[in-house]
Amino acid sequence: LEAPLAAIVGEVCRPRLLGENFDNVFEKPVPSGARVAVVGTQSHVARMSDALLARGLTPLPCPIGRIVSLDFDGVFADFDEYDWLVFTSANGVDVFFERCRALNIDHRLFARHRFAAVGAHTAERLADFGFYADLVPSAQTTRALIEALKNIAPREKVAVLCAKAGNPLLNKAGVRYDLYEVIYDLDALSRAARAVQGAKYVTFGSFGGASALLEFAPLPEGVRAVCIGEETAKALHVRGITPLVAAVPGAEAMADRILQEESCKD
Repeated sequence: LEAPLAAIVGEVCRPRLLGENFDNVFEKPVPSGARVAVVGTQSHVARMSDALLARGLTPLPCPIGRIVSLDFDGVFADFDEYDWLVFTSANGVDVFFERCRALNIDHRLFARHRFAAVGAHTAERLADFGFYADLVPSAQTTRALIEALKNIAPREKVAVLCAKAGNPLLNKAGVRYDLYEVIYDLDALSRAARAVQGAKYVTFGSFGGASALLEFAPLPEGVRAVCIGEETAKALHVRGITPLVAAVPGAEAMADRILQEESCKD
């Protein structure tokens, strides 16, 4: 490698190197709030960390899982049979449309289908691909999604597009296609376990992620767990731990729950 070279290490460096306004960069507040270990896939960790930073809390990013796409091409062969496409996660939306791109599938194929999403974040990810959810249950849970489908589409055929470790209740909603699985890395779990030791809180965005970390190492005394929803909280309950649970599923609500807990202690 020969000069000149420039490495942008972080956002502080960006304005000077890219010719942007550099005024007051060092005057921006640095988070000084409670330290929060953020456990999950890379995308969840990034989203959760942003929510914590926005509230003055200090995230300790702990990505422990990677998304591995599975063979679900059968759904495309049977596409004409379905009236509804049901997505249970934003990761599932990404995997599905990445496969569509790889297979050169024209999006006009979806013209007659309706879309359901388990929650607001999944619906937002669908919208990023140009599709707007016809159904998002207000409770934003798997059970609520299944009940809503029963009421709205009792006789219509449903394709459920989910993770391999998705809630078994999804089998009752329609024909299930496992889009991906999350593989947990032992080195990443070890790093996360060490990070949790220095945290006041640890957040979990899925049942699988919580189970993977807690099977690897017990939750240290004094560290409070925060879960995205009641399904995730079950991974703590079976171990005799009572976690905090977000009012509604989502990174922002989880961060708000931590702030609420902090304000109660002040």
